[in-house]
Amino acid sequence: LRSGLFASITYTGCVHWLGILETDAAFGLITSVMLLQTITSELIGRPIDPTAPFADLFHAISGIPKYAPKDSSKKKKKEGNEARGGDSSSSDVIQESSSVQQAVSSKGLKKRNGMQNTR
Repeated sequence: LRSGLFASITYTGCVHWLGILETDAAFGLITSVMLLQTITSELIGRPIDPTAPFADLFHAISGIPKYAPKDSSKKKKKEGNEARGGDSSSSDVIQESSSVQQAVSSKGLKKRNGMQNTR
């Protein structure tokens, strides 16, 4: 997503704002950079993000924390439970089932309240 935004801003800046490139040349430049990023990522075996320094600068200036996926914390918690000899799958199932029950009961109450209000 950030790479697409960066490419759009670069294209707009080079063609429309600064006027240093023709439309086809700017399109070729952006496509070449994207292909180079993809090929390099495949050869190295890990993702390469040329927009990471800009994102780091943005987060440093704005004070907004970086997005951290929730899945990694669940994996660490699960690995920690297994390392201590505990079974993490049963606790995960219990937590998920209770959250599902809460969601179903709250939706049921909303539906019942909505039906009562329409009568």
